[in-house]
Amino acid sequence: MDTAEIDLRRYIEIVWKWRLVIVLLTLAAVAASTIFSFFVLSPVYETRVTLLVTNAAQNQQSVRPAGDTSVAETVSRIPSMTLNTYMSQLTSPYFLNRVVAKLGLPNVAPNSLTSMVSAQVLKDTSLIEVRVQNTDKGLAAKIANTMASEFVQFVSETNQERMSKSLAFLAEQEAMLKKELAAAYSELSRIQTRPDSYTATSREIAAKSQLIVSFSETLVKIKAKIEELKASVRDIETHLKATAEFTVEPANGNAGTPNTMYRQRQEELTAAKRQLSTVEAEQAAFQEEKGRLESSIVVLETRLMAVRNSEALVQADVARLVSTLNLLSSKMVEAQMAHSLNLGETTISVVSPALEPVSPVKPRKMVNMAVAGVLGAFVSILLVFVLDYMDNTLKTPDDVMTYLDLGTLGVIPQVENRQRRRK
Repeated sequence: MDTAEIDLRRYIEIVWKWRLVIVLLTLAAVAASTIFSFFVLSPVYETRVTLLVTNAAQNQQSVRPAGDTSVAETVSRIPSMTLNTYMSQLTSPYFLNRVVAKLGLPNVAPNSLTSMVSAQVLKDTSLIEVRVQNTDKGLAAKIANTMASEFVQFVSETNQERMSKSLAFLAEQEAMLKKELAAAYSELSRIQTRPDSYTATSREIAAKSQLIVSFSETLVKIKAKIEELKASVRDIETHLKATAEFTVEPANGNAGTPNTMYRQRQEELTAAKRQLSTVEAEQAAFQEEKGRLESSIVVLETRLMAVRNSEALVQADVARLVSTLNLLSSKMVEAQMAHSLNLGETTISVVSPALEPVSPVKPRKMVNMAVAGVLGAFVSILLVFVLDYMDNTLKTPDDVMTYLDLGTLGVIPQVENRQRRRK
């Protein structure tokens, strides 16, 4: 504790001893800062322009169906940019070069303009604030207002350039799709007009199915007729057995008298059997034809399935191409609308134009003087401590006791020159 008090007192003594040097150096630093701030540094003026960014692109996209992420959707979409994107474009060298060319400042490079311009997004708003600093307050306001108007035009030109490329791409795709659709229609027409087309085969199957139905009905009638004829034959045979062949039986080698009724029934039996054979032959012919038609229908149905699959594939391709072409046409309309839209004026508006500043923002003279005073005092104190540390002479009895650990026998006082002269 004693050592700390002795050291602190020592430091205070050093500062007090060199107080004149400290004060002079501090005053010199303040004076230099004053001269530099008032007479050397040029005053810098700052002005600002505020831009309001509306999200028109997002509003237009919100009406689109969900999941629509086709190539046509991508290329026809209005570019939707964030506030940070707009701010980055405002400070890009390419845009600043446009501003320099617009202002007609051939001696100003975009890099030097970058040091004059800063942009920031105001928190929790859709506002972008652009600040411009320049030694000429009129030029600062002119640069800020030119940046605002030129940025509106720049956004519109960028959108129109993008939409022009999109329209060219969509037109190329539309021409390709129309060629593919024409080829698909030609293939579909070829499939539908050939002899074994789906329609022709279906008609043939329908006609043969109708014949089979007709044959089935005919066979039912023939079967009934056959049953009727068989019953007639049995009936005739029964009556024939019950009828005598002769009315007078032959005797002693003499022929008997034939029974006319017997012969008549024999003729009826023969005629009935002949008719039965004819009807049965007709039944067999109809059954054979029916079987042939049924086999033919099986073959036709197999062919119909293959033809239907082939035609369905082509029709599906046609439907896909038509749907894609319709979508592409709608996207072309949207791209044309986006191309004609002045996106800059639609999404960006100047809510607060730049005005000529009244007072400069740099140099901050009082702040510079205060900083110079603090730094001058710090440097001067540091300097006196260094000088005192480098001084290794013994000046007081306390120094002898402290550094040599010896006592003092006496002290020779220092006599001023004036006192010597008096003596």
